[in-house]
Order: sequence, then structure tokens, then C-alpha cells
Amino acid sequence: MSRRLVFALLFVFSLESWPGFSQVSLSESIFLPLRFFVGDRVELRLKYDIPADLVVNQAEPLPEHPWIEFHTIEVQDRRASGRSGEVLVRIFFTPFQPGESLIPAFRLGDLGIGGISVTTQSVLQAERKPALRGPRTQLNLPLTWLKLLILAAVGIGAPVGMVFLLRYGVRGIARIREARIGRLPYLHARKSLNRLSAQLSSIEGKSFFILLSLVVRRYLTERLSAPLMSAATGEILKELNRAGLDLEEDLSQRIHEVLWGADLIKFSGKRSNKREMRQNLKAVDSIVEQIEERTVHVES
Repeated sequence: MSRRLVFALLFVFSLESWPGFSQVSLSESIFLPLRFFVGDRVELRLKYDIPADLVVNQAEPLPEHPWIEFHTIEVQDRRASGRSGEVLVRIFFTPFQPGESLIPAFRLGDLGIGGISVTTQSVLQAERKPALRGPRTQLNLPLTWLKLLILAAVGIGAPVGMVFLLRYGVRGIARIREARIGRLPYLHARKSLNRLSAQLSSIEGKSFFILLSLVVRRYLTERLSAPLMSAATGEILKELNRAGLDLEEDLSQRIHEVLWGADLIKFSGKRSNKREMRQNLKAVDSIVEQIEERTVHVES
């Protein structure tokens, strides 16, 4: 309300020498926006109560100011014909100087306008500080400590984990490979015995014992790493003792019986029945299992 009063007093003071000034009154004066800065487009609305005989026209030319650019001035005469009433004046301008300025006086026909104060804000003035600001502490992003901890853990743990993985992983792979290679003789013998068991009903006796003898010789050759495929039965028994398996007399005797019986059928033409074939197959299966257990025990 005080700003409006100041504007009204300035307006009355500027119109003291103009004819009919005592009959004109300023009812409203407002800036839109209320607070504006350098370079903003501003509208000043002025409402006057003017008698019927006072002529109001458009401003030609527009007023001039070194730091204010006037865009247009609109006059809306709301008086009824032959009566006094309200006249709205809208002044559109852009200020380019911060602080206080005065709109230069100009006339709209018989209506004189002037001496209106314009207060322009400045962004630089609003941010100006009386003293220099002290140094600020370092700004860290949220959870920076957690990210640094994870980075350090990965940076240290990854190489250490890689060393352990290479060291123990390679050992584990080597052990698995050695165990696999060590089981190959047993796997080969088991596969051959299963094949003979499946062919038991259709295979001829001589062929069966030839294949069974080959299964035993191949297993002992691979298990003992000795060339026993063409060795005599006595030589095979000596190789078993030399390998340090500590075979009891019963196991040695069973191996001798199987190989001797197979040689007898192969070379003498002795006939065999399914019962003998089944018994010998079962005996070889038991021999392989027992030697395998003793071999694994000795290696471990």
C-alpha cells in the first residue's frame, strides 16, 4: 500500500501544472510480475478515474529511456459515452539497469503520465556476499565408503583368489586326471565282462574262453604296466608277485585256473557248457574286483 501511495503522490506532483489534474485520480498501480530482474519483460498496469470531457489517446511516439526499452502502451477506455469512468493503461517494457529508475513523462492525449519509479532486481546483487566464503569440505557421493571398500576387496581378493585357484585347482584337476587314468584298466575290464555276459547265450564256448582270457591278460597288463598279453600263465603269476600286491594263495590259484582252463579249451578242443562259461565269467569278475581293491589300497 505504501508503494501505491508514493506513486500517487509522484503522479499528483507531476500533474500540478497540467489542466484538469484535480479531476484525475490514480486508483491502482501494479507491476506484473511484482519482482522482476534485469532483462525480464514487465507489465505496468495503471487504473485512472477520469471525467467524461478528458480525451485519452494512444501514446505516439513511445517514451524513451537509456536503460528501459518500451515495447507497447495499450489504452483501454472503459468510460460510458458522456460519463466519467475508468481508463486502464498497460505499459510493456524491459529494464536493463538494476536499481531504481523513473519512467519518463509522456502524454496520452489530455492524460499525462510520468515520474513512476521502477525497481529492478539483479541476480548478481542477490548473490553478492559481504566476505569471501571459507573453504568447503570435500563432497562425497552417497555410499562412497562402501564402493571404495568393495573396490579394495575386489582389488586384493581377486589376485589372491586367482593364486589359490590356480594352485589348488591345478592340483585338483591333476588328481582327478590321475584317478581317471588309474581307473581305466578296471573300466576296460568291466566293459568287456559286461559284453561277454550279454553274449553268453549266443556265443560258442571256444570263442568265449578266448575272449575271457584276453580280458584277464589285458586287465593285468594295464594294471601292472607289464607286457602280459602273450606271456605264459606262470609268467603272469610271477609278475603279480613282483608288483607287490601280496596276493594270497587262493587268488593266485583262481587266476591260474581261469587262464589254464581257457588255454585248455583253446588248444585241446575240449567242449564247454553254459554253466562252465558262467562260472568262469563270475570268477574273473571276482578276481578283477579283488585286485582292484588291493591296487587302490597300495596306491593310496
